[in-house]
Amino acid sequence: MRERKGVKDNRARKAAIYFMQRYSGLSNVEIGKLFGGIHFSAVSKASDRLRKDMADNKQLSKLIGGIDSYFKV
Repeated sequence: MRERKGVKDNRARKAAIYFMQRYSGLSNVEIGKLFGGIHFSAVSKASDRLRKDMADNKQLSKLIGGIDSYFKV
């Protein structure tokens, strides 16, 4: 199924933004530039939406937690 233009419900993208925000030390403005010039508030919303999705979906939460464990040394 193709994504409709303007629809950004891409969990992989949200996860990448979430991890960038969490571990990179970059500002939301800087992260937004790296993701094609999205607004800093869209960066924050994407991360918040992933957190909500994780609260609603235990399988997703486990997946993100597993990925997160690779960042912790």
